Amino acid sequence: MRRASMGLLVIGLIGGAVWRAWPRERLLTEVAHPVAHADFKKTTACWLSVHQLLLVTTSQEVNLADNMVRKDWRGSADVLDTTTHVTTHLDGLTRLLNRIPKDPMHGPEEFESSPDGTWILWETNSGGDGWPWPHAAHPDGTHACDWRDNGNEEKFFIDSNQLVHLSRHAGMMVLDMASKEDHHPQKAQTQAILARYALRHPRFVRVPDAEEVAGKGFAEIALYRTQDRLQRIESEESATLKSPVPLWAWRLNLPEGTTYQHAEASQEQQTVLYDLTTSRLPTLFAWLHRVYPRFDPEPTFSEELWVARADGQGRHKIGFVPTLLDEHSNPVTLLQEVRWLPDGKRISFIYRDTLYVVPAEPE
Repeated sequence: MRRASMGLLVIGLIGGAVWRAWPRERLLTEVAHPVAHADFKKTTACWLSVHQLLLVTTSQEVNLADNMVRKDWRGSADVLDTTTHVTTHLDGLTRLLNRIPKDPMHGPEEFESSPDGTWILWETNSGGDGWPWPHAAHPDGTHACDWRDNGNEEKFFIDSNQLVHLSRHAGMMVLDMASKEDHHPQKAQTQAILARYALRHPRFVRVPDAEEVAGKGFAEIALYRTQDRLQRIESEESATLKSPVPLWAWRLNLPEGTTYQHAEASQEQQTVLYDLTTSRLPTLFAWLHRVYPRFDPEPTFSEELWVARADGQGRHKIGFVPTLLDEHSNPVTLLQEVRWLPDGKRISFIYRDTLYVVPAEPE
């Protein structure tokens, strides 16, 4: 009995000394900077530039009221300057958002900005066939346009006005936002368009979604030539068209207890962020368990943000937030709207109704 007590005392003294010297994992809320507080169940955030944040707030939900009287979405659009902390109401965009017809089940959502901030894009739902109805306008609400989305997999701007849609079924569509005209170029034209775009953006990163990764134990992240962007999409539906060979591919291995939630490449396709939930022993507790097997701590549950270069080098953990288990014994996802700022050097995320910004450059 006395030996056991002495053993516990020694382990306690060693553990205390190691605890003081052991490097601490960083809480995201300690390394990130809060920039906006809101009820983000009713507010959507979208970066227009590195210091301008679009906030679209719902004041009336979309639903069917009593006696089947339709209630359309109502809300407002504002821009927060995160440097001066001044909020400016966007009267024109607010009127536009409130005027566009919507399906009773869907209001405006999926807001994003063009790389130069000239255009704001968003979606509503027509309610008929289920395809989203994309819209675009300048931040002041002018030059509004919309078009039909028939299952496009990727979209990106090739200049300040031309938006490219890529689809495995329909190939390439080029939409000229200024003239509100679209066309489907021939195969040779698509290659020429992508080749010109590749002079400024020579490569793109393909990251899988959570469904692709589920059950595999790893996520494969691949780097391709921009010229191969359409062929890669079309090859997924073709038995004869070969998938292009990536310039580089690397596996993000997921240890037991780790779940892949989300990944995203920066605008310049230089860096990848990824969001994981984990169930594991802290490194210090695992070490103490090896030293003293009777010490049998419970695992902790957390959500973590990581960053790496496009080739997989320089990986490191930005930080974590503690979390709990859901009814299926999986860690709960608490970080919302994890995305890059336009500079590709910082990430924003929403945690407990606060939007934070954190540096996110690889080591």
